[in-house]
Amino acid sequence: MNAGVQEYFDRAANDFDAIYEGRGLFRQWVDRHFRRDMYERYLLTFETCGNVIGKTILDIGCGGGRYSIEFAKRGASQVVGLDLASNMVKLADQYAEKDGLKDRCRFIAGDFWEINLNRHFDIALAIGVFDYISRPRPFLEKMRSVAKEGLIMSFPSKSPIRTPIRKARYWWKRCPVYFYDRRMIETLVAGLGRYRILKIPGQGMDYFVSIQLCQTCNG
Repeated sequence: MNAGVQEYFDRAANDFDAIYEGRGLFRQWVDRHFRRDMYERYLLTFETCGNVIGKTILDIGCGGGRYSIEFAKRGASQVVGLDLASNMVKLADQYAEKDGLKDRCRFIAGDFWEINLNRHFDIALAIGVFDYISRPRPFLEKMRSVAKEGLIMSFPSKSPIRTPIRKARYWWKRCPVYFYDRRMIETLVAGLGRYRILKIPGQGMDYFVSIQLCQTCNG
């Protein structure tokens, strides 16, 4: 993954994670209206996964550990969170310790491309990750190689207004960003398992994708 992605999220760790904590009234209004997909994909993840008691979870691009910790609270036996940004991992460790979940949550600073976990997980998720992946199919295939039951992902959608604005904003931060339409996603996930693609309503909002893993089905 591009080094600019790591540098950006190390710089922005506290501000980005504050989206989940609540900020000033104006920032909350902005987040709820222009980052609504972040809240929607959070709800969709846990709705899709259902009962996770006893499950093992790999959270790629875990950020401040919001998903990982919630999985542990819902009964997952072990959650491993990976993130490029060490400052994000520090936040995740702090939250897990605060909630008394350090025994079931482990957070690692590193690149999923380079880390060999030497194990499998029931579910692997990558929420808010494919925004920054230049080679998405090999990334998906590696996710598939470490998961037994399912994959959960989000993909930023193309928008005539929001896409160029976001591209320009992230270009200035030296952080490349990529966008998708439904056909691109269908091509990417073909052959991995039985998939479901949901578009969060609104221009530029994410696609939420879940894949039930199997050997023969292709959606």
